[in-house]
Amino acid sequence: MQLNKKISDKIEEIRQQPEHIRLRWVWGAVAVSMLFVLAIWIFSIGSLFKGEKNTSQESSNAPDITKQLENLKQQAPSIKDFQDISATKSKEGATSVDTENKRPQ
Repeated sequence: MQLNKKISDKIEEIRQQPEHIRLRWVWGAVAVSMLFVLAIWIFSIGSLFKGEKNTSQESSNAPDITKQLENLKQQAPSIKDFQDISATKSKEGATSVDTENKRPQ
């Protein structure tokens, strides 16, 4: 809680300063933020170049993924199949109702 109070006091102190001082604080915060972003970016590029061995493994996994997708396409029913199933069920229901209503006399 003490740190929170110190931060809010510092913000209030900066608000009381003239505009040119506040602009210095803004640009200082922007510079620190950009340095942080650039540092993360540089480390990620470094890990990208170190991970070239991993990309060959990822590309070898690509055919496996495409095979799996093809298998899923073959296994999954299409919309047309559902239309055919619903059409036959509606006809079956109508014929079963008709046959139930007709009793031998």
